[in-house]
Amino acid sequence: MPDWRSGRIGVVEAGREVVEAVPEIMKACGVPTLDADRIPRYKLSCISSLLSRYEFRGVIYVVDVYGIANRVALSKGVDRQLLLNRAWAALSAYICTGGEAECDEEVKLSCCKAPCGALCELAKFVASTSRGVSVDLRKAVEEALNVS
Repeated sequence: MPDWRSGRIGVVEAGREVVEAVPEIMKACGVPTLDADRIPRYKLSCISSLLSRYEFRGVIYVVDVYGIANRVALSKGVDRQLLLNRAWAALSAYICTGGEAECDEEVKLSCCKAPCGALCELAKFVASTSRGVSVDLRKAVEEALNVS
């Protein structure tokens, strides 16, 4: 799952072949991450070219958890951490339907059981390059915080 500051969370479904290829692709392209927002643009063609050989599906959840929680906390004078906990719980109900997930340390979904590995890196790529189906959950976050 990608950097939460972008307001997007990526989720991918991929086979073992893809999971094994991702670290090799990162090595071949000379990148420490597949998050397109954190690597030089000229490296994207290498990553895209090598990833195009594999099948995987991606979903991008547009969530803006921190932006919405910050806005509500400031406007209503409510504890920000309480709002964040409620927002992550609501998002977990939407996103965590298929078992455990790999997540980086910023993502607080209930299904985050494993540290960021190959699938997490692939999800970062999907979210940061908008390669996948996009689902806007900002309204759901607002509703969970009773501010819609």
